[in-house]
Amino acid sequence: MAQRRITDRDRMRFTEGDCLILAEELSAVTGYPVYSLRSEWGHDLHAFVLMPGRKALDVTGTMHVQTMVAKWGALGYMRGAWDGLPESFRGSRRRARQIAPLLAEQARG
Repeated sequence: MAQRRITDRDRMRFTEGDCLILAEELSAVTGYPVYSLRSEWGHDLHAFVLMPGRKALDVTGTMHVQTMVAKWGALGYMRGAWDGLPESFRGSRRRARQIAPLLAEQARG
């Protein structure tokens, strides 16, 4: 049975490898576009969805996008993200489908 809350394992899974998988599921649930944080070398650091009011949504919840940029030490953010990454953690796609509606509901308040 799926847990109806965001766990520490979820936070690890979706900040240390499978953030794009969750961002894609959040985008499917909310209709908001996927964005990525960029390093000064042009590498993608983290994926999230961008909500109205420049609110970023990821596994940790919502925060102003500039707060997320600072938190990750990113140079900035851009629409879109890298494609075709394999899952780092087994079952990430399934778990992302389970928790995306929970995160979207929390974000709506």
